[in-house]
Amino acid sequence: MTLDRWCPKKLAVIGGGFVGLHTAVHAALRGVEEVVIVDTSVDVVDRINSGRKEQLHVRERYILDNWDQAKNRISASTEYSITAGAEVIVVAVQTPLKQGRIDHTPLRRVAEGLAPHLKPGVLVVSEVTIYPGGTRELLAELLARLTGFKLDSELLVAHAPERLNPGSTRWTPENIPRVIGGIGPRSLEAAVKLYQDCLGVPVHPVDDIRVAEASKLLENSFRLLNISFVNELKRSLDRMGIDVRKVVEAASTKPFGYMPFYPGPYAGGACLPKDAFMMEQATGSLLLRVARHINETQPLYYAALLLRHIRRT
Repeated sequence: MTLDRWCPKKLAVIGGGFVGLHTAVHAALRGVEEVVIVDTSVDVVDRINSGRKEQLHVRERYILDNWDQAKNRISASTEYSITAGAEVIVVAVQTPLKQGRIDHTPLRRVAEGLAPHLKPGVLVVSEVTIYPGGTRELLAELLARLTGFKLDSELLVAHAPERLNPGSTRWTPENIPRVIGGIGPRSLEAAVKLYQDCLGVPVHPVDDIRVAEASKLLENSFRLLNISFVNELKRSLDRMGIDVRKVVEAASTKPFGYMPFYPGPYAGGACLPKDAFMMEQATGSLLLRVARHINETQPLYYAALLLRHIRRT
């Protein structure tokens, strides 16, 4: 890495989806000379390599507004060989919830694909949401075993959980603070320099990589808990003939010690249910188990409301 700007000349992103494409565009805008993306989807690769923002599979404003300026520094491939020579690797693959279990296979495959192409001194940063200890167990130790590199000296590994606010023009990859943990002091130092000096974002370093991993799970579990709570309140207040939204609006007049959450049919998406489940599995939280049950049954409650409305009309 160049010491004057603490930026790599070549940065590789593994995963060209929502998170990975934001990372690639951000790095290119900050002056990284070559940004390469590895994705298993030929369609995703072709769309990126077309150079046309009309063809992009991610339709977020930050990407679309900056694509023309960044695209000449970005290329994509389905082959890991494109990562050869990269000084920094950012991992941004999905670990989906399948049949009641988190599928960590994509992260293991990243390690297997990367290993033949890594050089000593490389920094590998995972932005993948994972259970406490998962970055070390599923990525760092496997990479060390496959490459023969010594962790925190020849192979630097860190975790910086992704933080994106879809649709926001106020909070973008350029100003959202990032939590960073490393498997050791050298890994942490290198990752802080990457995000702070090269990518130019506020950083919050932590001395234990598991703190960084758990912080992401806490953020999304907090949201699921509160959404589930207000959804449960809606069921009870409906029976009492009280409008829960008016209750929330009234409580929101308190200028401290309160944050409004509103009811809905389901707290979904790729993150909230999965991350709350991961935190529950890691900690054994009974509160999260109940909250997830409320969330999973909430669509049935709304379906019943709709059916009653149809019958009345």
